[in-house]
Amino acid sequence: MQPRGMSWAAIMGPPPKNMYLFRNTEGKIVKTYHGISDGRGLKGMDYFNAGLIYLYGLRDFTEYHGYLKYYEINEQVGLINTKGEVVVPAVYDDILRYQDFDGDWGKLIIEKDGYFGFLDTNLNVLFPPIYRCSSDLNYYGYPEHNILNDSFIKVYKNGKCGLIDENGVVLIDFKYDNLLPIHDSMIVGLINKELINPNQYFWNNVQACEIYDVKFNLITSLDEYDHIEYNGIKRFIVKKGNLVGVVNHKGKVIIPIEYNSLAPQDNNYYVVKGNKSGVISLEGKVLIPIEYECNMYFYEPAIYVTQNGLIGVYSNKYQLIAEPQYKQRYWEMGKFMLVRPDGSKGFVLHQKGGSYYQSPEGEVVKME
Repeated sequence: MQPRGMSWAAIMGPPPKNMYLFRNTEGKIVKTYHGISDGRGLKGMDYFNAGLIYLYGLRDFTEYHGYLKYYEINEQVGLINTKGEVVVPAVYDDILRYQDFDGDWGKLIIEKDGYFGFLDTNLNVLFPPIYRCSSDLNYYGYPEHNILNDSFIKVYKNGKCGLIDENGVVLIDFKYDNLLPIHDSMIVGLINKELINPNQYFWNNVQACEIYDVKFNLITSLDEYDHIEYNGIKRFIVKKGNLVGVVNHKGKVIIPIEYNSLAPQDNNYYVVKGNKSGVISLEGKVLIPIEYECNMYFYEPAIYVTQNGLIGVYSNKYQLIAEPQYKQRYWEMGKFMLVRPDGSKGFVLHQKGGSYYQSPEGEVVKME
């Protein structure tokens, strides 16, 4: 029969203690449970296989699949069925339902000493509590928050990150500081050769990485650089010595490692070489010559460059609109005013539906 509990109304003062009783068909009590509400959700129930005992308090216990309830022995939680029979022994710190990417709650998370494992839908142990969800020992985390590519779980073991499926099968071994999904369902394992703050941006201090395809085959290892950062579209900005360049996901060099700095800019790269700057395409084609001072200013749809102390203008299509000839630029009523050394003024009007440059002589150039 189903367990039942009775309690006094609040007006009767402090109520007597309550319990769950399990009786056989003859009405004999075969199992008794008592509980103490301690606010911990799944805990707070002591288990006895005894006759009638004094009562210690009653609470409504969370049910699993409509026929299982949680119980506790010595602050360890387990599961019983509606007959009072133990189906999962009370040896875990906590038992939680696991929600996978499809919203299925079939599996259970078992927690012990800050590590987690899984029970399957038949309550068999898929894998014991041996993994964590974070390298930070002060943060346990939840497996649901660590799902990569819809179904695989990023986990930590002995301080290193790897990848398992929901059955506990290891897909990527535990040798990384972090794992991240990148373009086309590839996964990259990050290696930090220096101790870092785990709460920092993922790519801070990454000095090597390995890239896996969708079937977890190793594509390439990038381990010859001083710093690596993923740049999207299957490419990485890499640094070696004091110079940077770009390689793709197979390790092929796309942009030679010859620039002092390189930063994404409107689907291209703003680069500095020596003490000069310019813009190159994703394939390395020069769009704005690397001959301007390192104070290039991007303000849609114009790019303002400086050469020998004079300001010029390019469009965002990298067409030269005005040769460097202005000594000053300042904002005034929706446009950048441009002042020549002789005091004559041109401007770039920035407006929706059609920006344009006008020279001091009145020549107008529309900017796309």
